[in-house]
Amino acid sequence: MKRIALSVVAVVALLVAGLSGAGAAFASAKYRVGVGEQKAAMFDSPVWQSLGLKRVRYLVPWDYAKDPAQLAEVDGYMARARAAHQDVLVTFTARRGCFSTAGRYSRKKACRAPSANAYRSAFRGFDAKFPWVRTYSAWNEINHSSQPTFKSPRTAARYYNVLRSQAGKGKFRVMAADMLDTGNMRRYLKAFRRYAKGAPRLWGLHNYGDVNRHRTNFTKTMLRTVPGEVWLTETGGIVKLLPSFKRSTSPLPCEPGTCSGSRAPTTSTAAGCARG
Repeated sequence: MKRIALSVVAVVALLVAGLSGAGAAFASAKYRVGVGEQKAAMFDSPVWQSLGLKRVRYLVPWDYAKDPAQLAEVDGYMARARAAHQDVLVTFTARRGCFSTAGRYSRKKACRAPSANAYRSAFRGFDAKFPWVRTYSAWNEINHSSQPTFKSPRTAARYYNVLRSQAGKGKFRVMAADMLDTGNMRRYLKAFRRYAKGAPRLWGLHNYGDVNRHRTNFTKTMLRTVPGEVWLTETGGIVKLLPSFKRSTSPLPCEPGTCSGSRAPTTSTAAGCARG
């Protein structure tokens, strides 16, 4: 039986009003919970501190070290996370500023997907500075148009293969793919697996569509398509949906014995309905 781990979730889904006693609830839960947040100020938040969490997810532009401001930002965040005794899931992502507010990915040379050699060099620099990181995700939302991997599962697999070769004998774990629950997910995953070396056993899923449309379709598809663990590396309710986001008015029921709690778009529902 496959298990889905609610490992790292959107901060908005955790810090919702009315979660009194949340820290104790999370501490006693059988699944692991963390927060995905880009600002180091979170570590000073009494609300976050009260949760007693030990895991965070952090997005790092693959070429961050080329920009002094980004270099200082990443170094500062990682230092704060280390001081707070956090297990950081580091996820590499596209060069900052390449995806426009109009929803278009830039064709500039600087925004192109890096070669395997360039990616390897950037990773080695990061790993040398932060050797205590225990889990890496090769690339964020590889099947979304905001990433240079959108139309190339082969490129995304190259990045996984690089991290796999660098992991050595258990130095760190590698998440093969961070997927968004969109229509191309299953097709993309099948192509990705053809190019990925070895047999990846750790995967990430951003199931915003399932949670906000009150369904489990894509989460179940992910579980059926890949072996091993699937972590919900991003999930949660969206505060305000754009008109283009068609929300179902008739939620799909969970199968008997697989759902717990309310069907509201919260982390507990996502975890309860997703266990395979």
